[in-house]
Amino acid sequence: METRENVERFLEEFKQIMKTMGYMPIPRESYNKTLSELNLTPIEAKEIINGLNFKNYVSGPDEDYDNKGKQIWFFGYNVKNSEIYIKLSNDYSFKAKCISFHVSDRKLSFPYFEQGGCQ
Repeated sequence: METRENVERFLEEFKQIMKTMGYMPIPRESYNKTLSELNLTPIEAKEIINGLNFKNYVSGPDEDYDNKGKQIWFFGYNVKNSEIYIKLSNDYSFKAKCISFHVSDRKLSFPYFEQGGCQ
C-alpha cells in the first residue's frame, strides 16, 4: 500500500497534466458501456476523475507492462450505487491517460476511507 502523501502527489500531478495537456480515456467497450448504463457523459467521467482524492485509492502503483518504466494506479468511485473501477497511468507522453473506467466486477477495498467505501 502506498503512503497517503504519495497518492496525493500522484493525483495532483495527474490532474495538473489533465489541465495543461488534456485527458484521454482509452476507448474500450467497458468504458462506453459504463457511461451508457449510468447515464454519464464523457465530461462527467472526466469530472469524476478530477474529483478523486486519497480516500478513493484502492492500490498501486503497479508496473505498466505495456509501457516499461511507467506505473498504473487504481482508484474507485461510487456513482449511482455502482462502484466504478478507475485505472490511471503516469505515462504522460501526450495526455493524462485513463486506462480503465468501468463498473467493478468485484468489491473494492479502500484503505484510506474510514467507512470502508468510496464517495
